[in-house]
Amino acid sequence: MEKVLVTGGAGFIGSHLVEHLISSDRFVYVLDNFRTGQESNLQRFREGRFELIRDSVSNLAAYAQLHDVRAIYHLAAEVGNINSIEMTHEDAATNILGTIRVCDLAREIGAKVIYSSSSAIYGESAYLPIDEKHPLRPISPYGLSKLTGESYVRLYGQLHGMAFVCLRYFNAYGEGQLFNPYSNVIPIFIERLLAGEPLIVYGDGGQTRDFVHVSDIVHANVLAAESSVSAGDYNVGTGVRSSLLDLLDILRGLQPDFATVFQPERPGEVRDSVADIEIIGRELDFHVQVPLRDGVSRYYAWSRSRDA
Repeated sequence: MEKVLVTGGAGFIGSHLVEHLISSDRFVYVLDNFRTGQESNLQRFREGRFELIRDSVSNLAAYAQLHDVRAIYHLAAEVGNINSIEMTHEDAATNILGTIRVCDLAREIGAKVIYSSSSAIYGESAYLPIDEKHPLRPISPYGLSKLTGESYVRLYGQLHGMAFVCLRYFNAYGEGQLFNPYSNVIPIFIERLLAGEPLIVYGDGGQTRDFVHVSDIVHANVLAAESSVSAGDYNVGTGVRSSLLDLLDILRGLQPDFATVFQPERPGEVRDSVADIEIIGRELDFHVQVPLRDGVSRYYAWSRSRDA
């Protein structure tokens, strides 16, 4: 049975990936320090199919059993543009130094690294849709730390022959994503919607995002690991540009009566973003499976079931 490592495996995206890998007959080492991950995300997994390592990526070298893994899915990170402005040191420590530790392990054992990057590395769009050749001009410490992580992964590939794929996620959402003040706007909106509170829009609501469901992100990770690509950078999105006003319309179809409050824009957030996914489609055979309306409906139903 093939063995793999998922860092940040108790997190939102990580736990969905772990679930898929286990169902695909992999043995999964899950490394998480539970700073943001939830132990409850792992309770649905059958014993004997995964091993939990309760630690941070800075201590990877201490675990000899990891020398058997063939692929490392590196998702452990401090996440969020606004959060990183307030916690810049913590963001850099995890996202940069942690990534170097992952590269050290991969180099030593010959594992392929699937690095979870972010569209935040692009900053404000010079043109749309954003392809992989777009200028890299992050406007937050988070975007900068993710870009630096990519640079280290790529450098280890050049210096040491380490196989890698960098996946640049656009706006991830889906079942299992918990509310926090720095999270994606979808869990924030739905949390407030279910609480009967007004939805707060920063700016005029015309700003756009490429919202990609977690199941599509998992699919991209698996394709990247199983492909023959040994050095590649790919956007992971839907190729569909949706405004916050579009999102409000979807939510009105689920729960019509809610108030909306508009407030000034916040620093560190881009105005418009949508992925060009032509390359990942051509080279990894990636195809979007969950459109936004369906994904939001699924997430809304999951959130309501938690509150019941």
